[in-house]
Amino acid sequence: MRRYVTVFSFFATLMIGEVRTSTEWGEGVTYEHVSDDPKVVNRTFVSTLQSVYIWNCGLKALPRSIVDLPVLTRLGLNDNELTCLPDEIGRMTTLEDLWIPENQLVSLPTTIGGLKNLRDIWLTRNRLSSLPSEVGQLNCLTKLKLEANELMGLPEELGGCLGLEELFLSSNKLCALPASISRLTNLYTLELADNILESLPVGLCNLTRIFDLNLESNNLRDLPYDFAYWTSLKVLELGGNPFETLPPVVTNMGSLTELSVRIHQMKGLPESCGALTGLKKLGLHQGMLTTIPTDWSRLTLLTHLNLSFNKLKVFPPAILCMHRLQVLRLEENKLKAIPAGLIQLFNLLHLDLVDNRIRILPDEISRMKLSKLEIEGNPLEYLPARLCEKELSLSYAHLLLATPAINQTDNLLDLEIVFTDAEAALLEELSQDPELQDDEIAFQHRAIRIRDSIPWAAGRILEFAGRREPAKK
Repeated sequence: MRRYVTVFSFFATLMIGEVRTSTEWGEGVTYEHVSDDPKVVNRTFVSTLQSVYIWNCGLKALPRSIVDLPVLTRLGLNDNELTCLPDEIGRMTTLEDLWIPENQLVSLPTTIGGLKNLRDIWLTRNRLSSLPSEVGQLNCLTKLKLEANELMGLPEELGGCLGLEELFLSSNKLCALPASISRLTNLYTLELADNILESLPVGLCNLTRIFDLNLESNNLRDLPYDFAYWTSLKVLELGGNPFETLPPVVTNMGSLTELSVRIHQMKGLPESCGALTGLKKLGLHQGMLTTIPTDWSRLTLLTHLNLSFNKLKVFPPAILCMHRLQVLRLEENKLKAIPAGLIQLFNLLHLDLVDNRIRILPDEISRMKLSKLEIEGNPLEYLPARLCEKELSLSYAHLLLATPAINQTDNLLDLEIVFTDAEAALLEELSQDPELQDDEIAFQHRAIRIRDSIPWAAGRILEFAGRREPAKK
């Protein structure tokens, strides 16, 4: 039977709850505080206690009474004030799970290598700048969580953790990875985003269990040549690196199904990207793109395409060949028109055209099966009589123009009306209107979201602003 110590912190007062069996919830013993005094701990429970959690208690040092628990397998010290661990922790050889996130740890003792049964280490949000080489002796380790520390490097000995399956290193200060990381062939999760990596070691393609690799927000300017042979890799995220164009090796990664490339300086794309015919999701947002290559018409398996925050002036013809598209995001470009040929995208469900220069939407949109259409921030002069099936997002300035479509769309479930900064005062006045006080009408920052009686609510908003006749509910 597994027994638990549950620790709570209320109003800065430390309290320990009951120690009970996890299966029977029978009689328990209540302690008043944690102490190094052995008299505090009921010795009838010490010999069988397996899990201890001390969370959010302002703990500054690990109590000796915890270190001496003979069969402890799980120790959780989340959200305390620990700056170090005692060398004696190496005696806790029965530990399997060690959780110390959100503390102030600046280092780990070398004796941690003695924890031969350790499977899971969780050290997120500490102040670690390095790891002891003895970490490589943890042969049973399967998960290592080190996000949001200050790590500047990793020991080569880490490659000795051959059973490691999940390695989380995001939000550190790593500029390089040890070559030995390519030996961790059981890895299926490797998180490296938000570091300062300038290069990656050759051999990462040996990690054949990895499906998803996030390299966003680093200092990478190229990728190793052998990425082309990494056939197990399906999802690659490269945004926020100082690439001047898409790394050439990416165009040879034919096994990719998802690619995200957020490159601020990128002005063009190679034609050879059309060879990535297995792609289903492609993100090329926040760049300087003015067009996409015609060869990209070969990407016929795409279901999601994000070209938001670029410089597109003309709708790229290649998109009209992507007949499986379900989501198309073109927010914040310079598009002036949408082609009638858009109707060829008969699987399209979500179309985002926010903040472009579109004046007219083609009538063909009325014959599409769009469930969500976002058109706010355009100088619209004409809207079709029917716009979408379920969700519509538009500017307040276009609400009157869209009224026929709102009234004729029987299945509209969600209407978002977006207000500009100049219309903020009107939005505030509307939020005080008793007629609009309804659980299905939500006033948000610069927007109103309506989920019921949509034609009436839209009419009431226009009536309130003096733009039309009184609305009938």
